Amino acid sequence: MTNENPIAHRKLFNDAIEDGRLRIGLPMWYQPAWCGRWLPRSLSSQESLRQYATVFSSVEGNTSFYAVPSVERLKQWRAAVSADFRFSFKIPSSVSHARSPLQALRDQRGALAEFFDEAGQSLGMLMLQLPETFSGDRMSELMGTLDCLREMTSVALSVECRHASFFRKDAVEQSLLRGLADRYVDRVIFDSRGLFNDNTESEVVAEAQRKKPRMPVHPIATGQHPVIRFIG
Repeated sequence: MTNENPIAHRKLFNDAIEDGRLRIGLPMWYQPAWCGRWLPRSLSSQESLRQYATVFSSVEGNTSFYAVPSVERLKQWRAAVSADFRFSFKIPSSVSHARSPLQALRDQRGALAEFFDEAGQSLGMLMLQLPETFSGDRMSELMGTLDCLREMTSVALSVECRHASFFRKDAVEQSLLRGLADRYVDRVIFDSRGLFNDNTESEVVAEAQRKKPRMPVHPIATGQHPVIRFIG
C-alpha cells in the first residue's frame, strides 16, 4: 500500500474494522492509571472489560499466560462483551515455557480443552509465545506442539518467536515459514522499533526496553489471520 491516496486508504482501513476483517486491541483491558482518564474512577474488572469493549473489538488475553482461566471467570468475561468481540488468549507458560512444550501440552490436554470449549466463539486466536531460549534447533518440537494444538481446536493459531535464529533469512527461517504455512499458522509480527527508538530518560521506558525483544520486523503472513504486536 502506497501513500498516493490517504483518503482511500483510510476508507479501506475503516471498512476493514467495520466488517470485522481487522481487529484492534490492547494487551489488557484494565490499568489503574486509566481510571479517571479513559475509564471511570472506580470499576470492577468485569465493568472495565465492558467499558473497554465499547471502544476495542479484541484484547490480548495475557491472563491465560500465567494460568488457565476458570470456567466461571470465562463466563463472566463473555457476559461482559458483545457477540462479535474476540479474545486472543496466550497458551499458558506452563506449556510454552516448559522443558518440553509438547509433553506439557499433552499433560494439560484436559484442562486446556475445557478452556477452549468454554471460551467458544469469543476465542478469536490462540498465541504461542516462545521463550527467548527456544531456538531453531527445536523446530520439530515446535511443529509437533502446533500439530497437537490443532488436534485440540480449530481456532486460529499464531506463534511468537523470540530467538535470533528465527530471523536470519536462512534455512532455519525458511523451514519455520514453510512449517507454519503448511499448518495455516501465523508468525506474530513483533514491531518494537518505536520502543527502542525512544530516548526518553524514564525508568518505565528503560524497564520496557529491558524486557521486550528487539528483533527484525519480518512482515510475512503464513496463515489466514496475521497478527501485529506493536510496541510504541
